[in-house]
Amino acid sequence: CACGRESAPGWRACVGCRESRRRSAAARAAAKICATCGTRRPEKGMSNCAACRSAARSASEQRETEKRKADARDRKLRVLAAYGGRCWCCGEEEVAFLCIDHIGGGGSKHLERMAARVPRYWRGLYLYHWLEASGWPSGFRVLCFNCNMAEASGPCPHRRGTVEVTDTGQALLFAGAGSRRVSAPD
Repeated sequence: CACGRESAPGWRACVGCRESRRRSAAARAAAKICATCGTRRPEKGMSNCAACRSAARSASEQRETEKRKADARDRKLRVLAAYGGRCWCCGEEEVAFLCIDHIGGGGSKHLERMAARVPRYWRGLYLYHWLEASGWPSGFRVLCFNCNMAEASGPCPHRRGTVEVTDTGQALLFAGAGSRRVSAPD
């Protein structure tokens, strides 16, 4: 116990301190003063004043907000790890810069269909939840924000001058601002 005596089994305080707190709370209730601060009068039917209730609520809300942020950060880390953990195009590994890209585009439409009743600012988090719950479906990759924005208007500048072969055997030559199809090498 804080007083130096041994606390009661299953309690953080000793029997004497628990009894003292009980008597103090009863005296405050009888005097109709706040059970927390002991200075202000609580509203009718309440044991704590509005300021103490507000402070407790604020502390609780802050703990809940921190927990939600930590959960979102952990989920993002799991999703990024499942899809390679680094930018598919340039190799960037800084988590703050990484996001999930729909291969072949269509991300906005997919999010609108999938999360129609979810507020717009939560859709990225909802996508992470959906990817995890769906067992990491194909069709997604990790890109950094810069490469993701560049891909929206053509191939990323990191890939200009490169050739990639598609699943259908078509070779894509990335040159300049656009790409063009060339026949696959034999």
